[in-house]
Amino acid sequence: MIRLLLTATPKTWHRVSGFRFNSDESTLITTAPLYALLLSALRVVGMDVPTVSYLIGATSLVGAAFACATLARNGQGLAGYVAGLCLLGFPLMWLTMGFETPLFIAVSLWAFVCVGARRYVGAGVLCGIGMGLRGDGAIVLGVCVIGTIVQFLRQKGKGSAAISLTRRQKETLLRSFCLLPFAFCLYAPLALWLTLQFGSPLPSTLQTKTAQAVSGLTGFYVNTSYLEGLLILIRAYINQGGVFIITLVVMALGVALAFGLGLNWSRQVRIATPAGLSVGLPDAPENEPTYLLPVLWLLLHAIGYSAIGVAPYVWYYAPHVAGRVRADWPGDGDDLCAHERAL
Repeated sequence: MIRLLLTATPKTWHRVSGFRFNSDESTLITTAPLYALLLSALRVVGMDVPTVSYLIGATSLVGAAFACATLARNGQGLAGYVAGLCLLGFPLMWLTMGFETPLFIAVSLWAFVCVGARRYVGAGVLCGIGMGLRGDGAIVLGVCVIGTIVQFLRQKGKGSAAISLTRRQKETLLRSFCLLPFAFCLYAPLALWLTLQFGSPLPSTLQTKTAQAVSGLTGFYVNTSYLEGLLILIRAYINQGGVFIITLVVMALGVALAFGLGLNWSRQVRIATPAGLSVGLPDAPENEPTYLLPVLWLLLHAIGYSAIGVAPYVWYYAPHVAGRVRADWPGDGDDLCAHERAL
């Protein structure tokens, strides 16, 4: 159905004014309006829509893999490259080929990289593109905002106990304010056009998937919830062979390593408050929040999809892969030893 939506929309774009199957019905039928516009533009110049969509997907997966490597200590260490290879080779990712999902995941991961590098304008631009690709790009924007807040609080905590900010801290705060305006300014024209065209930027498929969930129709079994679908996928991959069982062991080791890194980052810094109280934050490495962002994305994505109650489909779980590989491979042994020596 999604392939039909993505291929039918560009093919009919020159015959009807909008994302609709019937010219007399003003209904937004795609969840990926920006991606449909991209495919439409490529079709205008004579390119085959399914072929170019697959090429975009394959290129995006490679880009997402490099983003995973960059997220691991700014590309230093084996863990990031292993995480990137795991993302690139995971079967669920290749099931999304031809969709907007690979491009959306790549854009989201590189937005996290920009936050880690304090390139807030770039992060805002990528978040705006992500919201145009998929509505749940708003979750990615929220994750980037949280990462920015954590960065500022930790930098403020490294300063003196005074409430006033240093010049560098003020510059960081001002740059961080660029994130939201750039994201919304980039997404606003598309949202405005969709609202004028259809009355709302929300696609009709959102109501359709909600109605399917109420009636029990899902991409899995009858009356399957989002979390139940996740468990079904995990069991299915485990039953396919021992290599997927190993991923559970790797995940446990990754969680243990993350816990160990958390203990090594447990030195407390004090943040003065107007009431004279103080709040402790871990004195973590500069890029530590970047590693946490994909994991936070995984959690908020699961909570959001469970909350809206849409019927689950396999490709809804693709963002979980990015969070899982970062949880499995948070950093290598050299990073852990370096923090131990620093203590």
